Amino acid sequence: MQDELLVILAQARRRLVRTRALESAAVLAIVAGLCAAVSELAWALAPFAPTVASMIYLLPLAGSIVIALPAARRALRLDGHIAFLAAVFCLAASATGVAFIMTGSYSQVPTAALPLVLMPLGAAIAAAATGIRGVSLREVAILLDMRADLAERLATAVELAETADCDKPYARTVCAQALSAVREKRPQNLPVWNRSRATTGALGLVGLLCLTLALLPAQPPSEPGGELALAVRLDSLSREQRRELAERFRQAAGGPRTDSELAEKFLQAAAAVEIRDRETLEKTLQKLREAGVELRKVIPPDVLAAAGGDGGGDSIGQADGKSPDAAPPVPPENVRDG
Repeated sequence: MQDELLVILAQARRRLVRTRALESAAVLAIVAGLCAAVSELAWALAPFAPTVASMIYLLPLAGSIVIALPAARRALRLDGHIAFLAAVFCLAASATGVAFIMTGSYSQVPTAALPLVLMPLGAAIAAAATGIRGVSLREVAILLDMRADLAERLATAVELAETADCDKPYARTVCAQALSAVREKRPQNLPVWNRSRATTGALGLVGLLCLTLALLPAQPPSEPGGELALAVRLDSLSREQRRELAERFRQAAGGPRTDSELAEKFLQAAAAVEIRDRETLEKTLQKLREAGVELRKVIPPDVLAAAGGDGGGDSIGQADGKSPDAAPPVPPENVRDG
């Protein structure tokens, strides 16, 4: 009789573990979605105001502190291990987001990918943690007692079954009463969900928020062909601006994420700037743009502004106030070699 009761409770436990895993996955997916939404907003602002964008990550940092409070956990009905995972997730999202903004790496990751990665990741972590943690037979018995209004018969029977008095007549009587009561209630039909439809609604709203923020522009709007104006107004730049521009192109060529093909194009652009070869520079910039390079992140703002201005002319003297050099152009190969 006790064995039969334990079998019923074991079946209910498996069902309860699956349910708790789904609930935990939904909760941490919501937290991850909010972190993704914060990152989408911060990365949209980063090209304009990186400091403000970094400060936005104070939101998940504050969230991790609030979740750690017992009152907040009770209000949100969070288990201890889920609250811990949510706080850690918020802290990790804050630190990673600030690092991406400070290093400029955010431009390499599409904002739409953030919720697609973070939300399933959070759900998987929560489900795995809940499955590993498991549920005890006593927890199952208490839940079924509450849902079926069994006046703690199952919890008492489980306690007796785990003691040395489990074979005594009064223990057998308690187990028999509990078994009879649970058969009548059909535990497989009893609800074991702990969270309400509000969790599902919150998950949908967070997904909609992430989708909306993904539509924000990730970089400042620029006029069509604005960066390509460098080729037309190359001679209007001062020597210092040309030197700075060529150095930026060389730095981009040596970047850790730059492949050999792009590196060669950046070096060609640097050489074209130094020898004031407009045609080559225009073609090279166009190729870089077609390859998906955001030239606005490479070209210094003052140089871009000078190239996009109405003034200029075609002589160096108009840009730096000095008479132009008549030095012969240097072959690109020599510039690349040093």
